[in-house]
Amino acid sequence: MGDTISEKVSQENGIISFSKTWHQPLMWAHYAESHRGLALGFDVPDSLLFKINYIENRIKPDRDIDRNSDEMLGLVKNLLTTKHKEWSYEEECRLVRKLENCVSEGDKFFSAFNEKTVLKEVILGARYETSNSDQLSSELKSEGVTFRTARAEFKGFRMTPQKLAKLQKQL
Repeated sequence: MGDTISEKVSQENGIISFSKTWHQPLMWAHYAESHRGLALGFDVPDSLLFKINYIENRIKPDRDIDRNSDEMLGLVKNLLTTKHKEWSYEEECRLVRKLENCVSEGDKFFSAFNEKTVLKEVILGARYETSNSDQLSSELKSEGVTFRTARAEFKGFRMTPQKLAKLQKQL
């Protein structure tokens, strides 16, 4: 028996997740090694992104739709753009990228920056320690890319840009 449509879609495509904001401390804790990592800010056309819908209950198909390719593709798209409402703080959007256009390292896939996904800023975490990676530095430092350091708000919990030059982290 051949692959189902959903298996075929997942074998051929990958998802790049973006957030509309970098100010949420939980995201720094979850995705940036407890504020020791960095966030990359991209300029991506809205037309390439799927906005995530945050819902209370799981999506369940009405019937077995594995044999109807149009209904299955609709369900797959719905599943790719849906998460539980508890994740809504992420303000996530997703970009679907063909895996054949990515570089693989083991079971991980990487997509190059390009004219449609333009790197605009690098935000170093509040606990970021200078990297020894000259390659990382050379790949991220280019014309039009701004660098800043995140810090916690003085009277709140959100992350905000560090304005004092002497407290800025270096890549």
